[in-house]
Amino acid sequence: MDQVNRQKRIMWWSKSLAAATLVLAVALPLLVFITVLLLPFDMLAASAHVAPPPSALSSGTQLLIALVASLPALLLSWGLWALRPALISFGRGACFAPVVFGALKRFAVALFVSALLRVAVVPLTGVILSIGQEQGALSLRFGMGDLQTMLLAAGVWILAWIIVEAAALDAENKQFV
Repeated sequence: MDQVNRQKRIMWWSKSLAAATLVLAVALPLLVFITVLLLPFDMLAASAHVAPPPSALSSGTQLLIALVASLPALLLSWGLWALRPALISFGRGACFAPVVFGALKRFAVALFVSALLRVAVVPLTGVILSIGQEQGALSLRFGMGDLQTMLLAAGVWILAWIIVEAAALDAENKQFV
């Protein structure tokens, strides 16, 4: 495939992904919040690896759990929003624009911290569910998905560094051509 077609394809996919990140950035936190808010309390307890409370949860407690569970999605949403300038720049064919490094770096940080927050949601939910009970409950869960997300975030960070280096080389080469 020739370079012109390849660049057009990259630009089209970048524009499409920029639109998708906009939709996800808006919808993701709302979907997580509504889903957790509508979960039966025994399912919430099971997801936090604690025994279900002896009585139904108050609406305030369920709201608090939904807010806590939405924090990683909110941070990821911010990361997706922060990624958009890089995708828009790629969509214009400007792969080495100064905005790209910052956008990729912010996305990587948001992705990494969001994964850490997802790990923290389980014990926080357990603590909230245990309020008012004789015996508290705490469960920590760290899985391969969390590790993979953190490694992906690190990879995006390194990719951002590589783009900075490539931009510097590109600028240096343009001086001699």
